[in-house]
Amino acid sequence: MIQLPIPFHQQDTPNFCGPATAQMIVKPIINALLDQGDIEATMGAAPAAGESCKLGLTSPKQLELGLNATQQAHGGLKHQFKAYYFASQVNGTAATAAIVRTLRLGTGAAALIKGGGHWIAVTGASMPAGDPLGVHPEALFVNNPWPPAPGSLAHHAPTDGCGSGGIRGQAEHVTVPAGWYAPPYFTPVTMCRRTTQSPLLPDVYIIVGAAGLPMAAQAPAPNGGGTGESGPARDARPKEIPMCDDHGHDEDRGHVRDPVEVVRGAIDRYGLAADVDAAHSDRPRVVQYLEDDADWYYLVPLRWPDGSVLVGRVSVQHLTYLGAQLRPPKEIRTDAHYHLAEPSDVEGWIRRGRITFGGHGDGDYRVREELGWRPCVESRSPYHPFYQVTLKGETVGFMDLNGTPYTKLNDLPGG
Repeated sequence: MIQLPIPFHQQDTPNFCGPATAQMIVKPIINALLDQGDIEATMGAAPAAGESCKLGLTSPKQLELGLNATQQAHGGLKHQFKAYYFASQVNGTAATAAIVRTLRLGTGAAALIKGGGHWIAVTGASMPAGDPLGVHPEALFVNNPWPPAPGSLAHHAPTDGCGSGGIRGQAEHVTVPAGWYAPPYFTPVTMCRRTTQSPLLPDVYIIVGAAGLPMAAQAPAPNGGGTGESGPARDARPKEIPMCDDHGHDEDRGHVRDPVEVVRGAIDRYGLAADVDAAHSDRPRVVQYLEDDADWYYLVPLRWPDGSVLVGRVSVQHLTYLGAQLRPPKEIRTDAHYHLAEPSDVEGWIRRGRITFGGHGDGDYRVREELGWRPCVESRSPYHPFYQVTLKGETVGFMDLNGTPYTKLNDLPGG
């Protein structure tokens, strides 16, 4: 296993996933916690020179330059970073291998996920027992800076509460390939044109990792660089990774029937918590993925006596472990904030709050049993889904886990 001491910090604003990712990665390198606004200013607001299009609110080249420039300003360049663009024809495995190679050099990597809509920091990897020194992990540890820090608590410090759960976020664990390559996680980014005359560039997986990594599978960069594509096409569909133990088997399918046991088995397998027997489970809840061609999933909160929570994510279709929002480190644990309310409770909040959705006015609002989620402006984490609100059987709005109502979910503008 590789786990680097990279602290978790939330993004200060809904648009600061790039600066937050840089803040986390560079902290152990320079031994200083920089302000995200200062990092954003270092990156610059315009596309970097030579990059003909801006991929999201923070482009890969901007993130590369920001990571390098902040080091130069604080004692010199210790880890040089570079933006890589890997052709989607090789299923992202080359990009994931580059992430692991970066981790082995002692620093975190940044990955552009959700089709180019969000930056995260990759901080570690669970390696196969038979290949602990390889570059193809079983799972990755990531710091997803979503949700944004509450407005009054945006200033960061070593004891800022980030990573303690609920509205303060938590680090995640995601399986490769079942959780990592499945929509909507590490999915290819549709590139823009290099010039108005040139054809569209290929879809690519994008990371910012250590400079000097093998580049055999790299696609052309937006400025026309890169070394081209290589290697055979691979099946990008997620593979099933059954998590079985000595009880609860489904004889025909070879899977554990109970999603709670799937999560407990994953905790044991990957060493995610030492005292799993002390945890009790909340009722698993089904989350509908609100876009086509993607598996629904269970959210399984496991709660410890000290109030800390680990939230497992399990495929509904295959009953396999996809990942988890991890239990906070002991030194920053607080009373549990993460809670999935029952539909009847949410209906009571709506009635008492006299909340209306759009032009529908007051009415007999109901809340669906299954929650709903897709990557959107309102949520960039599958662990922060929405209650689906209906009126006369028709979905008319959504409510997040903190009780904020929305009449619609807006597409991500970019990372």
